[in-house]
Amino acid sequence: MRRLDKWGWTAGALFLVGSTSRAQLPGFSVPATPSPAAVAAPSALPTPVPIPEVVAQAESASLSLHGIDTDVSNNQGMTSATQQIAILTREIVARIDDTQKVLSARPSLDTLRGISTDWLEQSSNLTQLSRSISARADELDRQIALLARMDLTWDQTFQTAKKASVPANILQRIQKITDDIDRVGGKLGMRQSEVLELQSKVLEQQARVASVLLSVRQARDDAYSRLFLQDSAPLWSLSVLAGAGREVVGQTDNTFTPQFVAVGAYFVRCTSRFFWFGIVWLLLTLGVFRVRRQVQRLRDTEPAIERAARVLDSPLATAFVLSLGAAPYLFQQAPRLLWAAIGAVALIPTVFILHRLVERHLFSILNALVLCYCFDQIRSVAASLQSVSRLLFVAEMLGVIGFLVYLTKTAQLSEVPNALRDRFWRMTRSGAQVALVAFTGALIGNLVGFVSLANLVGDACLKSAYFAVFLYAVLRITDALLSIGLRIRPLRLLRIVQGHRDQVYQRLKRFFEWVAVGLWALRLMALLSLTTPLAEFAKSVLDATLKVGNASLSLGRVLAFVITVWAAFQLSRIVRFLLDEDVYPRVSLARGLPYAISTMLHYVILLVGFFVAVAAMGFDLTKFTILAGAFGVGLGFGMQNIVNNFVSGLILLFERPVKVGDVIQFGESSGTVESIGIRASIIRTNSGSEIIVPNGALISERVTNWTFSNNLRNLVIPVTVISGTDPKLLIDLLDRVASAHPLVVREPPPQALFVKLGPATLDFEMRAWTESIGHWEQIRSDLAVAIITALADEHIGMS
Repeated sequence: MRRLDKWGWTAGALFLVGSTSRAQLPGFSVPATPSPAAVAAPSALPTPVPIPEVVAQAESASLSLHGIDTDVSNNQGMTSATQQIAILTREIVARIDDTQKVLSARPSLDTLRGISTDWLEQSSNLTQLSRSISARADELDRQIALLARMDLTWDQTFQTAKKASVPANILQRIQKITDDIDRVGGKLGMRQSEVLELQSKVLEQQARVASVLLSVRQARDDAYSRLFLQDSAPLWSLSVLAGAGREVVGQTDNTFTPQFVAVGAYFVRCTSRFFWFGIVWLLLTLGVFRVRRQVQRLRDTEPAIERAARVLDSPLATAFVLSLGAAPYLFQQAPRLLWAAIGAVALIPTVFILHRLVERHLFSILNALVLCYCFDQIRSVAASLQSVSRLLFVAEMLGVIGFLVYLTKTAQLSEVPNALRDRFWRMTRSGAQVALVAFTGALIGNLVGFVSLANLVGDACLKSAYFAVFLYAVLRITDALLSIGLRIRPLRLLRIVQGHRDQVYQRLKRFFEWVAVGLWALRLMALLSLTTPLAEFAKSVLDATLKVGNASLSLGRVLAFVITVWAAFQLSRIVRFLLDEDVYPRVSLARGLPYAISTMLHYVILLVGFFVAVAAMGFDLTKFTILAGAFGVGLGFGMQNIVNNFVSGLILLFERPVKVGDVIQFGESSGTVESIGIRASIIRTNSGSEIIVPNGALISERVTNWTFSNNLRNLVIPVTVISGTDPKLLIDLLDRVASAHPLVVREPPPQALFVKLGPATLDFEMRAWTESIGHWEQIRSDLAVAIITALADEHIGMS
């Protein structure tokens, strides 16, 4: 047997057995673990299996070979990879053809940006596929190295067994193992060849993609360099018109055919993405139908939501517009023709919904934008036809300018009633005037040959307008759903919604409006290719450092500090508001405990926010802690009173001898505790004034708390009558007067006591209890008046 020659080329792989990657393609399985005898240490030479152990080791080797054979036979991962690379190759070839045509036509910067993004995604897909194939190649190398070692081991075992004259069945068993090794080794060789071929194909496509990205980068640099140069002949020159004729006659088919091929390949490769988009649309449709059923019952009782409910009259269209928010994430790398189709399809429900939501005087603007969008999609698909695209651009600019002149110079916007001249109307009028200037400049620039600059300005204005319309539609739908959602379950069950629905609605509405404005501004800057320059300028301004000695301070760090502290205050405010409105009313807590919890949370959030702000400012927290410790020692000596009041305030919050809402008497003053602050507490007296008492005084001095354990207040009214009055009669009378008052509690019951016997007078006391601690003086006055009236009715004289 000379299997060593057959496996000699894999001998070097023996040293890689222990370090091979375990990453695999989907569908590949890990082979069975080989026996200890079959796999020796990587640095050790194989030794023959001892004759007494041949049978046992042969069984173990068979199991290992079966695991490898099963793994090699299971070729689903390789089949999937082969299909993926075939689809990617077809799509890449079609896209390269289309991209080259577009690049030769000197496209706009926005078009180049989209092309670059698509090819970067293609490069990422190829990289992931290459990693999976490389992992499979490493696994095959490990298995080949394992088989090489097993072949050497069992070949030596066969030679040793022949010399030892072992029984024939043992030799046959060894021979079967070596034959299985040959068979499995042949399969491994075939699989390795397939993997190497796939790696070669992936590398070929990666080289193509890298070449395209280089071309796109060069085209983008060229577009920047000629942005303010006359890069084309004037439109009235014969060369431009003749070129347009040649493109229409000879290149139309060559232009659109690669795009259709790219769309087909993309659909085959990303079929699941269309499925998931359908699932998103279906779920949103079900949700809109459910909300619609609940709203039907509210339309009669709450006419205010009638306009908002219109958006639910077309649930399919509403759900489709909302589901478009997932399209950029699901349809990444989609060809231009597919995006044009998606935009055209999305236009129908968007316009349908907006016609139900916007005022009639805005219909003309909406219809004009729809026509421009359709025209723009045709121009986008024909981007590779340079002269044709230029003529289409001029035609589109003329149409837009004509409409804007009609809109601003006629009565189209002037006749809008004053009641409808809201912020959107003012923005529309101002935007139309600015856009008229921009489109006029783009038209003139294209006519005289500044094509790159004209395309940049014109495309930016048009696409930002489309995006604004889409955002407006989303805002109106969101506004309607928000208005309705706060009136139906489950949101209407929240106490915060029940008590502050209008406030919550206005805050959320304003938040979504600012988000929409921010998205539109970012989109406009990207369309104008200002994102990178503005980001670099902002970075240079924020990174500008002011050095004072060894300390340095930058504007960015100061802003980070201020924003973090502001965010901490806002977070604390929101948390306390939610606790007060929706948590505390649902749980039973002792009086004063909710205030203590909210105050401590306020302190904790501010403290954490302060440390985060200090870290954001660039200070080393370790050094800051040392500095704060030293500073605290100084504060301890110089601000003992303030520190004492702060700690006393914490004691009041935790121990709660005095709580917010308690009625206390402090010195000569009495009143209700309004708040317990960091340094002092505020007490509102019965006369309406507010007393600011240091927290330390409430801890160290004597304070009478009338409501510490309950709200009962004892009322004592002395009554003196002339001698000779029947004491029992007077006690009964006082009991009846006290019991008749509605604010006097029955438990403990009121009492009338004979307290002093004099020579000419008899002294009594009425003692009653009330829980209306805030009105005890009025109750005492009412009882005194009732006593005088009762004594007069009984003809009892007072002394």
